[in-house]
Amino acid sequence: MDSVTTEQITEIRDLEYWNNATLCSDILKDWKNKSPKNKETLTMIKALGEMHFYTARLRDDVNKRDKYITKVQNQRLEWMKKCSELERDLKMALL
Repeated sequence: MDSVTTEQITEIRDLEYWNNATLCSDILKDWKNKSPKNKETLTMIKALGEMHFYTARLRDDVNKRDKYITKVQNQRLEWMKKCSELERDLKMALL
């Protein structure tokens, strides 16, 4: 059996969240259609929209952070490789 990666788990959780968010949005839309001037419904719609944007920003921040970490790790590996090459060259020159 293949192991599930962290990325796959995150993707599944994201899909579950957005599925639930869509369900809530659809219910609120129905309530708004039935009672367009209901202040509680309008407040809920606004709040849910803000929650969606907040969650999307969090996901975007995590993605940017992960990309930055990968970039830094790759740069570190390149510098370590370069240092090893220079160390080897120095040892050879001193022989």
